[in-house]
Amino acid sequence: MQIAETIIKQLGGNKFAVMTGAKNFSFDSKDQRGTLMFSIGRNAKGVNRVAVTLTEDDLYNVTFYSLRSLKLTTKAAVKSIFADQLCASFEEHTGLYTSM
Repeated sequence: MQIAETIIKQLGGNKFAVMTGAKNFSFDSKDQRGTLMFSIGRNAKGVNRVAVTLTEDDLYNVTFYSLRSLKLTTKAAVKSIFADQLCASFEEHTGLYTSM
């Protein structure tokens, strides 16, 4: 759970959740790494699910999904980004701002 809390903090914490409508956070742990998944509010890019995975190199893979009628479609995927690039990548692929 500490990994999930760190990822949320790096995205912007509670401010991130309020600005993007993020909810339904879940964490899947595999070995020492894991994936944080959550839903987000409406946006221009049609993304409504996001998965952030911590890699063995302490980098992040971010996948943006659209879930409609039980059909999960990958809209975009970004691999091997640093923690300070998470917000910019999120904003680019969803059109939602992570802070004011």
